[in-house]
Amino acid sequence: MRLVPRDMPAIRGKVIGVDAELDIVLVSVGSEDGVEVGYTMTVYDAGDYVGKFLVEKVGPDWAAGHMDEALEKRFPVKGNLTATDL
Repeated sequence: MRLVPRDMPAIRGKVIGVDAELDIVLVSVGSEDGVEVGYTMTVYDAGDYVGKFLVEKVGPDWAAGHMDEALEKRFPVKGNLTATDL
C-alpha cells in the first residue's frame, strides 16, 4: 500500500515526455517545486480533462510516473498541462 500525502501544494507544470507503450509520463516540475512521490496531478489540454498522473519518481526539476487508467480519458501528449490543485 502506497502512502499518499494529504496536503499537496498547488503545483503546475507541463508534460515534457511520454511513452504510451511503457505508460510513462514525464513532467516539468520536481522536488525543487515541492513535488513528492505519491502526489497526483490532473493532466489537461486547453481546459479539457485528460486524466490523473501518479508521481512515482522525482528529480530536482522533473517527475515521472504513469496515468491512473481508471481516471484516464486519453493518454497525454507532450505539451499538456498538469496541476495538483484541480
